[in-house]
Amino acid sequence: MKNKSIYIAGPMRGIEYYNFPAFDKARNELTKQGHLVISPADIDRNSDGLALGEYYPEPEGGWGETTGDFKDIVRRDTAAIIENCFALYMLPGWEDSKGACAEHAIACWLGLEIIFDPDCKQECVLTEAARITRGDRQNAYGPADQDFTRTAKLWTALFEHKLIAPLESRDVALEM
Repeated sequence: MKNKSIYIAGPMRGIEYYNFPAFDKARNELTKQGHLVISPADIDRNSDGLALGEYYPEPEGGWGETTGDFKDIVRRDTAAIIENCFALYMLPGWEDSKGACAEHAIACWLGLEIIFDPDCKQECVLTEAARITRGDRQNAYGPADQDFTRTAKLWTALFEHKLIAPLESRDVALEM
């Protein structure tokens, strides 16, 4: 069923076993809660013929880039988010991962729900701002640019005698 899954996003490269244990723990917990889960760790296992719960052994000399064509991996993972998910589940350390940040940006762009692992430090400022300004706030006041334009007109009328020029929506944003 489309748009009913949660995609797990988090750091992989440079972490022992590509962080599969953290992805597996999150998958298991979300599954217990009744969610359908898409985990890039499971996708990687499937594409490389590994069994569920199996981890890539650390190669001699440490971890390098992921195997396979990196652009194909990016296409595969972003398609999973776009085509199948209503939410992203962010693992700790996601903000230091280029891939997880990109997945987060796509989810925000699409208006998907963002769920943070309880061990995450806190949601980033932009995510918090988006959460606050969407939903009830937007339903009550309309889009921020329209609300700021109305406020600018109101402030201009109230303080016209003290102003050199009428206020604009960007002035309201700066003052807020």
